[in-house]
Amino acid sequence: MMSVLRRSCHAILNGPVCAVLLTVLSVGCRDAEGDPVALILAGDAEALALGEDLRTLPDLAARAGVTPDMRGALDLWESSWDEEPSEGTVLRREAYERAAPELARVLGVVEARRLSSALGEALDAIAAAEPLPADPRIEAGVRRASALHERLEAALEGSEVDRALVYAMEASDALREVSPAEVVRSLVSRAEAALASGESLTDQDQDRVARLIEGAESALAARDWSRAIQRAFYASRLLEP
Repeated sequence: MMSVLRRSCHAILNGPVCAVLLTVLSVGCRDAEGDPVALILAGDAEALALGEDLRTLPDLAARAGVTPDMRGALDLWESSWDEEPSEGTVLRREAYERAAPELARVLGVVEARRLSSALGEALDAIAAAEPLPADPRIEAGVRRASALHERLEAALEGSEVDRALVYAMEASDALREVSPAEVVRSLVSRAEAALASGESLTDQDQDRVARLIEGAESALAARDWSRAIQRAFYASRLLEP
């Protein structure tokens, strides 16, 4: 079973989120009766999903009021998620650096401390959760966020507000990269691109993929991680060559 899943995942999602998906799918293959994705994500998903609630660069820019100085940083941040993971991380770091001075000027130390508190609570919840999937990328993402939180606290102690905001944004995105919602976004994005490219599908299969994508997005909005990944994964399966 896993060889089929690996081929499908590689064809649709050749990146770090694929490893997260394979981890949770392998749990389903071992434990579920019948449907191999019946047990995709359990309690640990709720902890990993906390990264979705942390403020990102667009959130902070909206609070501060988007200025021309921040417009370029926002565009860079948005486009970074379409790049290979390592390149995306580099581009986002550049975006943080561009936006931080203006964000620090407008939002100040109060917002930086609020971000640090929210990040600390998320990391505590992840540490207290059931064992997370034993995937090195998840572990690395959580470790990276934890290390950045320590740097954030040190920057606040030194009254370096712009530096603290850089670390806060980077840590939030580190957790977002391994969140179940990002698994869904990645799968849906690639499924939509395949549909738009005119893949050789029957009309019936095109309708099925479109319905699955719609169902995945609806479940994602409802924070139903298991159902969202199910729908997105099955959409990707239908697009296999």
